[in-house]
Amino acid sequence: CPIPAGSTPAVSVGNVGQLAVDLVISTLRMPKVGYFYTDCLVPMVGNNPYATTKENSVELSINAEGYRPFCQTLLSWVESSKCARVILLSSSHAYQRDDEQLLGTPLRYLLTPALKKAAEGHIQELKWKEMEKVAAYPGISDTEKVLHIPGGGITKLLFIESKCISSAKGICFVSARWKISFGVFGFSCVVFFSP
Repeated sequence: CPIPAGSTPAVSVGNVGQLAVDLVISTLRMPKVGYFYTDCLVPMVGNNPYATTKENSVELSINAEGYRPFCQTLLSWVESSKCARVILLSSSHAYQRDDEQLLGTPLRYLLTPALKKAAEGHIQELKWKEMEKVAAYPGISDTEKVLHIPGGGITKLLFIESKCISSAKGICFVSARWKISFGVFGFSCVVFFSP
């Protein structure tokens, strides 16, 4: 049976994506629907971090590390699982913003073309900002603009590689003290973009 929506954190600055996903899973008491196995992952196991009862406190969890082969394998799995939408929560170094990104909210989003059509009106209502492209060579030439997410782990790669998948990326420019606000933003992303 198809999964309605999948939400995953990117390993990124301050672990805010992980904190936001932890908040969503714990608050909504989401059940585990499966796991993703690939030889791209370093084998690791730990206690169930979302245990709510004595019975599920003995369950084990596996880890997820991301690299290019992992990205491609993950996207193949998403397509074969028939996920309606994928929501990735990530972060970027606050100190590496350009002048335009210093204004307003530190929260940004990226939508693949498959989701952009469906969500565009709602995004405008919420007044969320799309992640800006920045000068490829700041101070030398401002004509070539590129997507730059320093400290964002595999966020940019997943965005570029997932054009045909209905997915959203929630990104926050962070320093250590901004983690809480991103947790709330991440929760909003999951609720808003879930089908």
